[in-house]
This record gives sequence, C-alpha cells and structure tokens, in this order.
Amino acid sequence: MYNYLKGKVDQIGNGFVVIECGGIGYEVAVLDTAILAIKSGEEAKIYTYFSASESGIGLYGFIKKEEKAMFLRLISISGIGPKAAMTVLSGVTVGGLASIILSGDVVALTKIKGVGKKTAERIILELKDKISGEYAAQDLPKQSEGGLILSDAAKDAVLALMSMGYTKNESANLIKSVAKPDLSIEELVILALRQTDR
Repeated sequence: MYNYLKGKVDQIGNGFVVIECGGIGYEVAVLDTAILAIKSGEEAKIYTYFSASESGIGLYGFIKKEEKAMFLRLISISGIGPKAAMTVLSGVTVGGLASIILSGDVVALTKIKGVGKKTAERIILELKDKISGEYAAQDLPKQSEGGLILSDAAKDAVLALMSMGYTKNESANLIKSVAKPDLSIEELVILALRQTDR
C-alpha cells in the first residue's frame, strides 16, 4: 500500500518517527538505525510497510531497502508478526541475521532479546532455504580472479549479501576482497559491508 514516505521529519521518539507528507503527519515505527540516520526538521525517505490485523493498525519503516526485505521475510513466518520482526531486527544487523540463518546458528539468534529457542529454530527452518534458494549455488562464482576456490563460508557470505540486495558480482567481489580461510560467514559479511562504507 505504502512503498515509502518522503517528507520532513516532524518528530523523533522512542522507536518511532513522525514524517510530514502533504500536510499529514505519519507516525512510523522504526529501528534504531533510522533514529540514528535522520534528524528532526530535515527531509527523510522511509521505506514502509502498512499492517492491518486484529491486533491493530501500524506503519513500520526502514532506512534501507534490505532492512524492509528482511522484515518481509520474517513476517512471512507463521507466528511472527510485525512487532516481533522489528524486535529481531533491533537485535542484529541484516547482514548478521542473514549469515546466522545460513549457518543455522540457533544459539546466536536466541541471544537477541525476546527470541526464544523455538522461534529461532523456526526462523532458520523457514528462511534458510528461501535465502539460499533465491540465488542457486550454481549461479555463484566458483573461483576468484586469482583462481582461489571459494570456501563454503565464503559462498554463504555471498548469498547473505545477495539477500540484502547486492548483485551477484558485487557480492562476490566484496567477499573476495576480504576472504580468508579462517573467517566465519558473519565475519566475512561484516568485513565486506565495511568495504561499502569507504
């Protein structure tokens, strides 16, 4: 219904912002990443999701498209609503969550406040195949430019970046630039994302 809102930031609160668009103030539930990225009185663009259910109506917003994409994946799981999905994304970065899911690390997920073992297992069970299935293994580059065979961790890290919206080539090149045999999926993703901030 609402793809995004673009307007002046009228108010910033605890877990929400008010964006004024066309004379209307929209209250949007947001992650801390949005709170840190925007400033009151300035224009901002928030990617949104409108939720209407028996429990109420709500508008959820994200600074980055990949945050919204992961949010949509989470709420596609039975028993996980928008508020629970926001809780998950408040406790881990999108790249970190993608790598946790691909590696099947239930313990790491349960460290997020409000996520129990059963919920963590359900998230991994439901999303692991979806994330990896969207980008078939045969589509991944088998070698780096120097002829180095990508490790399983590196391949999963490439998938994690692709699930965040990076192209296959962008993902592969970022992982190649930081790849080391002893690094985990999450470490590879974090190092790769740091490259994009330079």
